[in-house]
Amino acid sequence: DLRQRWAGFVFGRVSSAMDLGNVQFKEVFQKYGTNNSLTASAFKEVVKHFEPAIAQDQLNRLWYFADVDASGHLDVTEFMRIFGLDVNGEISDEFFEHLTKKVWSAAEQVGGIGKVFAAFDTNLDV
Repeated sequence: DLRQRWAGFVFGRVSSAMDLGNVQFKEVFQKYGTNNSLTASAFKEVVKHFEPAIAQDQLNRLWYFADVDASGHLDVTEFMRIFGLDVNGEISDEFFEHLTKKVWSAAEQVGGIGKVFAAFDTNLDV
């Protein structure tokens, strides 16, 4: 759908602007967010900071695409899902590190990475 592609293009431009400015995604999130959350208005401020000419109706549409669960806020993982990819769809090092830590933490909660592998490697050939 053209609207989704347009949103992805704008998100990619904002991501690239952050990257070119050596701005960490988590720093932006912490600056604009409160209580580990980014509201619609704060999200729009972030986009407007990097895309100053963007119209209000476009910001509203971007929020629609960003807030996929319609919760009214974004956590840091949702924020990085949007801005952690460049215009070519390549994942940033910061987003990769964030996801890796989340996966590791989730594995630790169920007994560690060995236990996770054992659950999937039913014939124990690895």
